[in-house]
Amino acid sequence: MNYSFTSRKTDDRSNVDLALYECGAEQYRPNYHVGPAARDYYLIHYIDSGKGKFITKNRTYEVSKGDGFVIYPGEVVYYGVEEDDPWHCYWVGFHGLNTLQYLEHCGLNDENRLFHFDDDGLLIDNMSAIIQSSSNYSVPYIKSLGLLYIFFSLLTEQHNKNNKNSMNLSKENIHVLQAVQYIQHQYMHDFKISELADRLGFNRSYFCSIFKKYMKVSPKQYLMNIRISRACELMKHSDLNISEIARSTGFNDPLYFSKIFKKLRFHSPQVYKSQELWKQEDNSLLDKTR
Repeated sequence: MNYSFTSRKTDDRSNVDLALYECGAEQYRPNYHVGPAARDYYLIHYIDSGKGKFITKNRTYEVSKGDGFVIYPGEVVYYGVEEDDPWHCYWVGFHGLNTLQYLEHCGLNDENRLFHFDDDGLLIDNMSAIIQSSSNYSVPYIKSLGLLYIFFSLLTEQHNKNNKNSMNLSKENIHVLQAVQYIQHQYMHDFKISELADRLGFNRSYFCSIFKKYMKVSPKQYLMNIRISRACELMKHSDLNISEIARSTGFNDPLYFSKIFKKLRFHSPQVYKSQELWKQEDNSLLDKTR
């Protein structure tokens, strides 16, 4: 198989939950690489065979059969294959209002760009079906979109399976997993860690101790990391002002938001946004790929 193409592009990104932008599959040539470059939509690659690497934000991932990776809009990335064992891969590009939420369900976020899928035949069948339906204009677009939702469902099931296996399903582990999922899905709302502990049936002190035991950070620090990470994404990909970004990420007090942001990003949100400091992270990637 050696083909690639762009499916029916949907550029109305402000009013759709999820939309398919492009998809394809390709056997790469030896030493082939892409980038450093950026796109204006989300893109997931899944590797059917071969070896290569994916570089983003000063992090290098070795990627081989059964692995996949996600690229965010506006993010400068580099990926390439080895001379003696180039990739055969599938990809799907997408966008929409709730894209970040769907990626979170799959365990993919700003801190984790890589996934591994155990039953590669199942995922490849799904991605092949997306490609086939998208290339046939007599097939209603809703079929391709439905297959895209199934794609996310498969990745979510794999992520849940991985979490259960790694945590051995102890009661403590399950509660920590529930807390992590709650924080990832509710970070934009104003809530206290003590309230989350109450939801899980623990006092705050015990809950914080078991959370840190498995996550290596306190629940409050984890929540702040998620909120600030989302705030950075909004600065890069939206026209919201600082106060609106603060409220959109769970901070009712913009001054407190600025304090936490500066603590974690070493600059005020005003400076980070106005000077587009995320580009420094992207520029450092260029040096790493030369």
